[in-house]
Amino acid sequence: MSPRSAQSNEVRLGRLKSLKARDDAMQAVLAETAAKLPSLAQGSGYTSLLEGLILEGLIAIDEPKVSVKGVAGQGSVAQKACNAAAIKYLRYLYLYIYIYIYIDPLIHSPPRGLYTIFIHSEAFVHE
Repeated sequence: MSPRSAQSNEVRLGRLKSLKARDDAMQAVLAETAAKLPSLAQGSGYTSLLEGLILEGLIAIDEPKVSVKGVAGQGSVAQKACNAAAIKYLRYLYLYIYIYIYIDPLIHSPPRGLYTIFIHSEAFVHE
């Protein structure tokens, strides 16, 4: 075997070892999370945690239609969290668009008069 191919094999084996270690660490995190999840779902902060996770997902996905599938038996908790997250998401979009309008370098001064911003069939009117 040539020195070059031996070095290539050594690099490949090093990468495989690194990937295996990373996979083992992820499996350990998943196992630890799965062990903590039942007690977390019974805690008082579960609704706010679920709401925050849904909000993060809405912001990351940035789609006009999103489906959230809840766990069986927790429909009311999931619905409450979805409603609260949707309201916060609309506020997030409103602030983002509002700031974008005023930071746009093509606009030298804020627009005067009445203007409307449409966000997912919701209209916000400002004067």
